[in-house]
Amino acid sequence: MTTMTNPHELFTTVPYLMGSHPEDSIVFVAIKDGQASFAMRMDYPREFFTEKLTLLIDHLQKESGEEVVIVFYKPDDVEQCDDFVSITQRLLSEARIPIPEFIIVSKGRWRSVLCADLDCCPPKGTSLTPAPKKELLARIGRIEEIDYSTADFHKLQQSGALAVNDLLVEYREKGSGTSLNLIALVLVRLLDLQVRDYALGVASESIQGEMLPMWRWISSIAPKGFIAPPATLFAELAYENGDRTSAMRFLEKALADDPEYQLAKLLRRTFAAGWLPENFKAMRAELHPKICATLFDSQGQDERESL
Repeated sequence: MTTMTNPHELFTTVPYLMGSHPEDSIVFVAIKDGQASFAMRMDYPREFFTEKLTLLIDHLQKESGEEVVIVFYKPDDVEQCDDFVSITQRLLSEARIPIPEFIIVSKGRWRSVLCADLDCCPPKGTSLTPAPKKELLARIGRIEEIDYSTADFHKLQQSGALAVNDLLVEYREKGSGTSLNLIALVLVRLLDLQVRDYALGVASESIQGEMLPMWRWISSIAPKGFIAPPATLFAELAYENGDRTSAMRFLEKALADDPEYQLAKLLRRTFAAGWLPENFKAMRAELHPKICATLFDSQGQDERESL
């Protein structure tokens, strides 16, 4: 199945761009340079809708949208939408705008119009239900906390940093199917400042486009008390990539979870001061090697850090 990265990224990106969770709607997510750029919506039509759809396509072309991902949030009383799907595909084909993914959401389930793999996209669809926070919290309770009074506490810090790497690799492949045990381990280890700073520093420009939706998703499923670190990591990356509105919103999310979270408070001051994104890139280039040196011995460091 072809998606922006995975289905869960799509379902978290849409409300992120729209500012709300759409219902009974048709949503276009414009893709530029492989990334979600903006979203447009219209009420789910009860009758012929070519004119409204044409206006959305015209706007998409004016904004130089290279591709468009489509989500039909179908009303519960609508049984089928094949005609609307066909019309949408035809008009976009005529406008020469590719559709990398076309999803129909109905009654708490989703399916891809474009996917023919029944194991991936069964006819009845796949549940939208996110990973239950109670189950995640139970797994968090099984994770060994770092005891800084022991001589080998740094080994748990190392495992936490490597778990951040593993999380991105698995999220690339599985999206919302990522192991809850791995997510729990990362959430617990992010409470350690060295591991948190490693996660901040490892986000090189080449992988930031993948880490943004990952931290946004992790922030959405993290139980209370574990939200501040991933929300702050997302906020920094969002700011660095020019999305100051989302950056501030996630800082507030972090501070709502932990009003004394120092990195969130620091970033709020630097954002308000108008720091340039380049400043964060320079800081990462300077500090990340030092963090890696603290966490790992020099031998094999490049391999451990590789994503």
